[in-house]
This record gives sequence, C-alpha cells and structure tokens, in this order.
Amino acid sequence: MGISYKRLMDFLDDQLAPGDLIETQAALRQDGQTWEMLERLKRVLKDPRFQEPPSQEYQQVNENTLAAYLDGTLPKEDFLHVEEILAQDDYQLAQAALCHRVITSAHAVRPSEPMQRAGYLAGKGHGADPLWNPFDATNPTKESSFNASFIQPLRKTSTLALLGISLLLVTAGIWMSQSASPPEENFHKAFLAWQENQLKKKAPVVKVDEEKQPENVKKGEEPGPMPLKEVKEVEKKATPKAVRRILSPEKTGSQEELKIKTKGAALLRQGEEWRVSAGPLLTGQEMHLLPGTCVQIVKDNAPEISFWGARLGIKERLAPARFIFHLHDGYDFSFSLLRGTAILSVEKTGKFLVRLGSPPQLAELELSPGSTVALESYSQIASSRLTERIRIVPLAGRVTLWLPKEESPRPALVPGFAFEFNPTGGMVRESPDFQVEELDPFHNQPQWMAAREELRLALKPGVNTVKAIESFLDSPLGNDARRQLAYLAVAALNSPERILQELGTNDPSGVKRRQAAWLALREWACDTPENFSRMQGENTTWLARKFPQDIGLFLELLNPQTGEGKERVEKFLQGLLSGLPAIREECRRNLNALLKGQAPPNFDSDPKTRELEIARWRELFKAQ
Repeated sequence: MGISYKRLMDFLDDQLAPGDLIETQAALRQDGQTWEMLERLKRVLKDPRFQEPPSQEYQQVNENTLAAYLDGTLPKEDFLHVEEILAQDDYQLAQAALCHRVITSAHAVRPSEPMQRAGYLAGKGHGADPLWNPFDATNPTKESSFNASFIQPLRKTSTLALLGISLLLVTAGIWMSQSASPPEENFHKAFLAWQENQLKKKAPVVKVDEEKQPENVKKGEEPGPMPLKEVKEVEKKATPKAVRRILSPEKTGSQEELKIKTKGAALLRQGEEWRVSAGPLLTGQEMHLLPGTCVQIVKDNAPEISFWGARLGIKERLAPARFIFHLHDGYDFSFSLLRGTAILSVEKTGKFLVRLGSPPQLAELELSPGSTVALESYSQIASSRLTERIRIVPLAGRVTLWLPKEESPRPALVPGFAFEFNPTGGMVRESPDFQVEELDPFHNQPQWMAAREELRLALKPGVNTVKAIESFLDSPLGNDARRQLAYLAVAALNSPERILQELGTNDPSGVKRRQAAWLALREWACDTPENFSRMQGENTTWLARKFPQDIGLFLELLNPQTGEGKERVEKFLQGLLSGLPAIREECRRNLNALLKGQAPPNFDSDPKTRELEIARWRELFKAQ
C-alpha cells in the first residue's frame, strides 16, 4: 500500500508538510487505488450510520492504540495491522477519521457526544483514562489480570457514582435558575395579556408633554410606549429580578438612536428605523423593526445582539432586519443556509470570491445586479442538518443578501440582510450567526510553499503556459493557496497591468496581497524572455515607483528559497535591477539605510535577519 489512511486523514485535515503534500497529490493523480481510498474515507465521514462509535465488544482497536496510530508512534508491525483493520471495516475507519478531525480541529465538526468523547480520549494517548491499566510490556495485545479483576469493576462503580452526582448538580442548577429568573416567554406572555386587555377596554388617555414626544407621535394620538406604571406591573408579575425594559427612541441630533448598554432583553414597540449602539465593537447598526420585535443582548462589554421572535409566537411581527458592516479589504463574510436559492444583489458588476463545501473550495464569481446563486450541494460531516456554508469575499462594493424566509435555518436569519464592504476600514462584528474572518492566503505557509513549487514545476520549458495554469486552477485537489496563486498567475498572463495594480496599493493591510502578486508576476515573467521584455516595456515607470516600497517583501521571498528556486528569484531581481536604473538607485539607498540600522518599509527588524539580507543584497549588487 503506497499511501496509508493516516496520510489521507492528514491530507483532508491540512496537516501535511509540503513534501508529503506534493507526494500525496502525485499519488492521487497516478494511482487509482489511492483515489478510491480517499473517496471511501470521504464517504464514511459523511455517512450518518457511522457517526456513532461501535460497541466495546465490536471494537477492534482500543483508544490507546488508536491514539498511538494517530500520533504516528506505533511500531511498523502494529501500524500495518491497524491499516488492515481500517481497510476492511468502515466503522473503524470512520471512528479514526472523526477522532483525527476532532484532535486537529482543521474544520468545524459536530460529531455525536460519544464520538467526540472517543476523539478526546484518543487525543491524549496512553494514560488517557486515569483508571486505565497500561498494557503488559511483554504482550501489548493483552491487558494484565489486575486490570480485568480489579480496575474494570472499579471503573464501572466510579462511573455510576459520577453520573449520580452530575444528575444532582444539574437538577439543583435548573431549580435555582428557575427560581432566580423565569424564561423570557413568561415576560412576553404577560405583555401579550396586557395588550389583549387594553384592546378589550378603552385605554386611559395619558397626558404627556407634546414637546418632549418623538417626531413619529402626532398630536392627539396615544404615545408609543405603554404607561410607566403598567410597565412596572408587567415586569413585577413576569420577571421580578431580570432586566426587562420597554424602550422608546431617543432623539439624538437628526437621528433616532437606541442605545443598549446593559445585559438583558428589550422589547421595541416603534415601527421605525433604528440605529443601535451596543458597545465599542457594534456601532452604526441599522435595523428595520416592527412592534413586538425583541432584542436580546447576550454579552457584556462586547455584546452580541440576537433578534428573535418566532419561538415567542410573534413571527408575523418580526420585520426584516438590515445591517451595515464596514469591513477591511481582505475580510470574508460567512453564513449558513439550507439548500435553496440566494439572491446576491450588488450595486454594480464586480468579482467576488466564494467558498463552497467542506473543506471549502475557492471559486470566483462575476456578479451583476440581481444575480442568483442556487445552493444544490450540501455538507453533512457529523451534522444532523443539511446545510451549505458560503463565504463571500467582496473585492469592493455593496452586497445585499436575501435569505428565503421559509428555509431560514434559525429564527435570527430573516430575509433582507444588507452588507456594505468598505475597504478603507471600520470595525467588524463576530457572533454565532455571522462570523467575519480574515482572508489571508499565507495563513498556512507550508501549503502555500507547496502550491508555489507545484506551479513552478508546471511552468517548465516546452509546456503551454496557459494550459498549465488552467489545469493547475481546475485541479480537484487544489487548496485555497493553490487556487489563489493560480488566479493571480492567470491574471498576470492575460494582463500584467492588473497584477501591477495589485502592487500599487498603499494600504498596509494589503501587504500579503502584494506579496502574492509579486509571486505571480515573477513566475509569469521568468517563464519566457518575451514575457520579461513585455513587463519591462510599457510598465517601467510603474515598477520604478512601486518596487522600492516592497523591498521587504522581496527579502522575505528570498528566505525560504534554496537551489533552483533561489536562482530563479535572484535572476528575476537582477533583471529588474539591470533594466530599471530608478529601481537600482532606490535599492542602493535602502541598502545604505540597512547598513546604518534603518529598516526600509515592510522589513523585519530582527538583527539576524538584517545581517543575512544585507549579505545577500551585497552579493546581488556585486553580480551587476
């Protein structure tokens, strides 16, 4: 067997070193048996029949042996024995793969509780169970008589005792929580009862100062909030100790602003547009709320706001909420959705990067106003619900997401969420429903290096460059780093000006994007002399102006290069320095600054790195 199941588990969970990753990809392309093993591994991971671990009598590999197998510490004979069991038994293979996924945490996984416990137990290796008797050194396949006669009954007795104590603690906690603060449903039922009584009898006219009323309350009409006395009576009956408030809008300048600063719940009774300020991380959120919508803050200091009403019986009153996020360029927005159709509405035509599936695959979409994306595939890895996870990475512009109301996976997700992406800055919000993550193609450096090496090998002389890059981009084995690099390489091949525009950004958050752009431009330019001449022709002025800012990036590119890769980098740099006098002069000034102890922009100030790079750049200038 050329590739083991352990290697394939590491491949799926992004745990392979660059050399092993290239070897595994080559085996998958050439060996049909290895590909069948990978497909079988994926199939047992998705099959719900294998989510529960087998019984102890059926189990052929115990936890300690499985832990040693996943850690790579088993002897060769035992390792091959476990591989034979995994090759024959789907249950054992699913258990090993899910334990590996729980331990490495490479992807979000929600296995069943027994399987999760098995994963944590396997992750600790020998001695995971404090009452576990180690194997006899002379016969590792057999447990000692001491374990069979004494430890096992003791384990059963202690387990029953722990379960009894846990049950008592849970019962006491439930009793105390019910006596301390009743659930929110009691408060809402009391409010609905008060509202029904007010409809049956004529509500008393409350005298108020008209000058102090909000603009949406007209003269002669009853004000929006209920009388303060009635509010206190409702709160007293429903939740005497919980924080419950009926909030009305405050007039702040020319806008009505609702400020929520404490933990608790608030019932909004005005059908107006609100601006919510809830802590330093949540500013400028806009909502369209109808009467009866409940807002609950679940954290202090850095709160998370959830809008819910379906489980309280006011689903018809819950209006579409509208959020505006201001994000840094290079962030992505994530949301979950059942199978169905999502309409992505943009103000103008633009390109978006979308990740689909698990593990996520990166794809680029050209979206015009009113574009529709159908979600037909789904992921089912240790999950009881069929969901599809989409990550939209806008390069610029505004995105409005309309979720199908009947297929919304949770009450908080209602139609009409709008998101504005501002590349100039702003704060981001993180919550269980909406998670914003930084898109950084260099977050996994070994994968990036392996992808770049594979692309370099694909661009060998005599091979059609266009077809090589397209094959690299469409490979089913591609990870995010490979696809990002291929996208940049294709863009450079078709239009070098586009890559040079990537190099031209002065935003500090775009350093990694510029580094990726330089990598793609270097691979493209070193492919043929014609490409290099084309790059040096009409874009000489642009390179002369932008290259000195990225000297630090080039110093970083030199560090991991050895052998042929290093020679390729230095050839590219020498060509730039010899062909562009302005760049050469700027590099000399930066070299002098390095010798004086002044680091140029984007340059690591570590003394060891400084000495190494000064020596390299001196050699580079001597070669001219």
